[in-house]
Amino acid sequence: MKKSTFLLTVIALMAMILTGCGNETSNESGENDEDKAAESGLYSDAVYLKDIVTSDIVTLGDYKNIEITLADVEITEEDIDVEMDNLLISYPMPVDSEAPAAEGDEVNIDYVGRKDGVEFEGGSGNGTLKIGSGSYIADLEQGLIGMTKGEVKEVPVTFPDNYDNTELAGQPAVFTVTMNTIQSFPVITEMTDEYVAWLTTDEYTNVADFREQYRTDMIAQAESNYVMERQGLIAEAVVDGCEFKELPQAYLQRLVDNRTTGYTQYAQMYGVDLETFMMISQLLPEGQTAEEAIADQAGNDAKIYLAYQAIADAENINVEESEIDEGIAQMAEQAGTTAEEYAVNIDKEFYKESLMIDKVTAFLEESTVINKQ
Repeated sequence: MKKSTFLLTVIALMAMILTGCGNETSNESGENDEDKAAESGLYSDAVYLKDIVTSDIVTLGDYKNIEITLADVEITEEDIDVEMDNLLISYPMPVDSEAPAAEGDEVNIDYVGRKDGVEFEGGSGNGTLKIGSGSYIADLEQGLIGMTKGEVKEVPVTFPDNYDNTELAGQPAVFTVTMNTIQSFPVITEMTDEYVAWLTTDEYTNVADFREQYRTDMIAQAESNYVMERQGLIAEAVVDGCEFKELPQAYLQRLVDNRTTGYTQYAQMYGVDLETFMMISQLLPEGQTAEEAIADQAGNDAKIYLAYQAIADAENINVEESEIDEGIAQMAEQAGTTAEEYAVNIDKEFYKESLMIDKVTAFLEESTVINKQ
């Protein structure tokens, strides 16, 4: 099991609670759990942990004597230097330029488009673009190269064959362009007060203060990553020490659906498809489809949840209704709504399982021995 799997279980799956994936199931037939296990093949129809006797599926290892190896959190001056250099490269500061416009410059233009001497709908306006970015049709962007501030120029273009406006697709036209401003992005090799003020919109006005705040933020992020890695290593050790029978299929499918729904929602937020989102998020191993990767991740999720529930049962670790209600109330307050309204969108059983994960994690951390790397 990869360490990142546990982190995604806690973070990504918690973020998916509001999707309300899955429907609660109950054993209304009056059969006891042993009969149910025998008839369904180890709870193949169980959707939630509450419907599973985990000891029927999981044989726990020695979870009370876990040892892991982990490096201490350390942020050096060299680490901060690297981050400062990355900022200078990633966010170049524009400066007003009197030189002719060149590829890579950001320009502001007024433009009027005409076809056969007649202005066409949607062909006139004002816009800011980086030359070469592809935000305007290629002929127009190329026609801006060499123009100077204040210059007016007629730029002949041919619209692409696949242009959205079918009446203009593949057709010639002429744009009358007025160059309003030109900004270039000279290479800056050293952080300056001016750059810091521009980058932070005057929240910080000198390098020393900005660098100190960046140090604080880097330490906080490193400490958060440390906790996540520690918990991931513990989860890895727990699962590796367990023996599992066949995973309950309905429960496994719910976790597949949760991940699929959550990833899809994030992909839509970023305007990409599911596979692209998973690839850029490093969630898609080479050679796997999105469906195959999600199935593997959900399988690891299921092992963690089943193993941790088995520990909760063995150690009498319970999640009370009051804790669930309190958690929902806190999330509702953060969302600016009432607990009643917020609870409508909550998969309560899944939320209970997530709270169980938190409690068992805290329990395991108390006994885990951490060796310094």
